[in-house]
Amino acid sequence: MKHRYWLYQRESGCFYLQDAETGKRTSLRTTDRLQAERPRDAKNQTVEQSMLNLALGKEILL
Repeated sequence: MKHRYWLYQRESGCFYLQDAETGKRTSLRTTDRLQAERPRDAKNQTVEQSMLNLALGKEILL
């Protein structure tokens, strides 16, 4: 599965989070990669978890 949120670093060293669906970019206000990966991973997991819950719900209803 492709991830919805992508992490990238600008020349200034600050990390940004980009939504692959909407194209919206958000500054994470950090230059530390580990600190920047946490919110990205949390957002991607939230999206994946909601899809899993939807699939489980459909199976239960069938």
